[in-house]
Amino acid sequence: MFLSEDASLTKAQQRKAYDKQYRASRKARKRELVDMHQTVLDAEHARKPGSSVEIGFKAKRINRSGECKNLPYEYAYILKACEEFIDNPKRFPSLQTNDGQAVNNIQCRRLIARVMATMLPYTDLIGGRVGEANKAHFDTISYDFLQEE
Repeated sequence: MFLSEDASLTKAQQRKAYDKQYRASRKARKRELVDMHQTVLDAEHARKPGSSVEIGFKAKRINRSGECKNLPYEYAYILKACEEFIDNPKRFPSLQTNDGQAVNNIQCRRLIARVMATMLPYTDLIGGRVGEANKAHFDTISYDFLQEE
């Protein structure tokens, strides 16, 4: 029985307890993902000693299972453009056409680049749909999944 299900607590106390449990589970999941990332990098370094293995804005992706796989080369061009956008606010001029004052802030550009780099590997480049491709259709992905990526 969770604290949030206790009948003696008020609704506000139940909500507070639930939020506390949720935040703790999300924090544990984030730590688990950071550890998995480090484990994958260590395995790659052990496999190829002396090589620099980066995941960042490269056409590589770590699956939830911990497998490091290469994305198609088209994504390398797109992810390189996202990385260039951090230093060059005019890299994507369409973002400034609608009074994009936030694009002048480097912190904002860094966040935009990270979000684009996270979403683009899950995007159908022709149709523009976001999700994981199956033979029949695209399965949608959750907000938590995007946060973990």
